[in-house]
Amino acid sequence: MPELAEGEFYRKRWALPGTGALIRRVHVHADRKVFRGTDASALQRALTGRALGPSQAAAKQMLVRAGKNGWLGIHLGM
Repeated sequence: MPELAEGEFYRKRWALPGTGALIRRVHVHADRKVFRGTDASALQRALTGRALGPSQAAAKQMLVRAGKNGWLGIHLGM
């Protein structure tokens, strides 16, 4: 399953320059189905200004620490 290696590859690429960096802006496309009931402007407010922390990957899923109490979940649609 090639996506297992790709998920870890992208997690490392994200983590190297990103750990400790502050999220300055969040661009969202509220009309996309990816949000499925999520308030896009609330997501922008919640993430903006948070520091990126450690990350984890499992297959196509990535989790990145966003601030002290939050996680940003990313699905790599490969």
